[in-house]
Amino acid sequence: MRSVFLALLLWCSVGVAFGQYWEFGQEWTRHIVYSDDIWLQDSITGKARERVVIAYPKLRAHWVVALFNSPYEPTRRKLHEEVQKAFGVESQDEIIKKIDTGPSFSPHAPYEPLFGDAFNDFHELGIADVESHEYRIETKEYNANVRWWKSSSTSHWRLIDGMPLFGKPVSILVLSRTDYSREWVVMHPGIPLPFTQMVHTELVTNREVDVVETVREKLRQPDAQYLIPYPGYITDSVLTVMMAIRDTARGLPDAPSSP
Repeated sequence: MRSVFLALLLWCSVGVAFGQYWEFGQEWTRHIVYSDDIWLQDSITGKARERVVIAYPKLRAHWVVALFNSPYEPTRRKLHEEVQKAFGVESQDEIIKKIDTGPSFSPHAPYEPLFGDAFNDFHELGIADVESHEYRIETKEYNANVRWWKSSSTSHWRLIDGMPLFGKPVSILVLSRTDYSREWVVMHPGIPLPFTQMVHTELVTNREVDVVETVREKLRQPDAQYLIPYPGYITDSVLTVMMAIRDTARGLPDAPSSP
């Protein structure tokens, strides 16, 4: 009986700890922050000497959102050019979609594709009956030679035209990356087991952010506005991030004139 009581006490303590963690989580942050010591079951970043973007202390970001005060078409061309230079383009696609009511979505936890195809989820903010444009790039595999066994990274780039959505000639980039690697199986609480398995990890590193900064410089942007969504569950967090994107886009200064 005593052991049952202690087990229940431990369970409640863990529940309170996680509740406090979620309570103090932030829906999004505005600054790129890296962590060199974040725990990952992904040895690619260490071998490649990459730094991981974090959304919250010790919690890796799954996406980085960047806003440019430049029109969609020149931004799309420059993004393709720089991604091709950095990683190579495996596939590309353009999505044209009329924003409508669409399927319902959970406003509490982000999911793929973030904010829906061509930002269709923005209908929840009263944006409707407009034609939205999205350009997608999937890169070729990279980081394939950093390990002696199978590993690779692929990044995903989504550029959305802000003019139909927010009435300003701005572009919104959603960046993510997936790592695939064979890793030693680790049992909680960190005990390694003598066999491996393939794992995939969602993250963003300084390597991808450097490409964003190159695009910004080539577009003569004084600064890129970043938003890093919290990847876990927080009440209405997705709606909060969407409102932050809308307000940031509408508040961007006019784009600089072409040279």
